[in-house]
Amino acid sequence: MSTGPAGERFFEGGVVLRSGSIWLSRKRLCYSAAMRPILFSIGPLEISSYPVMISLGACLAIWLTVRELDRLSLARGPYLTICLIAFAGGLIGARIMNCIVFYDLYRDQPWWKLIAVWEGGLAMYGGLFLGLTAAYGYMRLKGLSFWQVTDVLFPPWVVLLIVGRIGCFLNGCCYGEPTSAPWGFYSRSAAKVSGYYVTTHPTQLYSAGAALVIFGILWRARLKPHFQGRTALLFLLLYPAARFVIEYYRADPRGMWRFFGAFTLSESQILSIPLFIAALAAWRVLSRHAPGERPEEALRSASVAEQRAKKAG
Repeated sequence: MSTGPAGERFFEGGVVLRSGSIWLSRKRLCYSAAMRPILFSIGPLEISSYPVMISLGACLAIWLTVRELDRLSLARGPYLTICLIAFAGGLIGARIMNCIVFYDLYRDQPWWKLIAVWEGGLAMYGGLFLGLTAAYGYMRLKGLSFWQVTDVLFPPWVVLLIVGRIGCFLNGCCYGEPTSAPWGFYSRSAAKVSGYYVTTHPTQLYSAGAALVIFGILWRARLKPHFQGRTALLFLLLYPAARFVIEYYRADPRGMWRFFGAFTLSESQILSIPLFIAALAAWRVLSRHAPGERPEEALRSASVAEQRAKKAG
């Protein structure tokens, strides 16, 4: 442990002391992360980076969804309605789960802190579960096939994960364990918890990179013949697997559980296990009972059948 020119504490292995500065430690040159919780200000109004990136990700996802719907010659209305319902349900579910996990932090806070999503604090799995539940309710109401719809919508909406994790990086949340690796970044949030400024694993960027890879796999897989639900299930298999691994590198405060006194898992790792198993079981069932066909052909036939049913009714 050494002391900087202003008395700041830092590790020998390469640590950033001050945002926007470059410090030469004994082992390597370290750069501070360009984290910007506040993107810009308009008078007294501060525009936070996190909600801006979430909004940008949602807009990109809707744009890709519209392009995909046009490619498949599907009506925009029902699918975009599902997107809005799932997005709203996802935000609510993500915030509720975060407030439950961090109940002790919110217990003595003003009530409006419970809805202060612009400060961060969205739990992915809470959003996934409530968003899918709300969307499923609407699909049942309209007589739409859950797997057909999710096969169409999952690939474009992975973009929200990519951009959202970049928002986490800018906001400084979801940071990783201390590291002396060349790609380590300074985290202001980590400094508040530990009391010193240290370069950490950029787990937000690990998550964004993993989501980018998943997006590429899904975007390519959607064009190949497959059974209904395969594209959606690919996401439900790949994301929990990636999340489980990345969680080992995270250091931000979150729900942790010790099992048999031997190992510890975060709440996200615990939820990843049954989700992965359920997706694998669904894959086995659906792949046995449905022949592979081009997704556009299946969707068009389903759309034609639905229109005929409406006319007959």
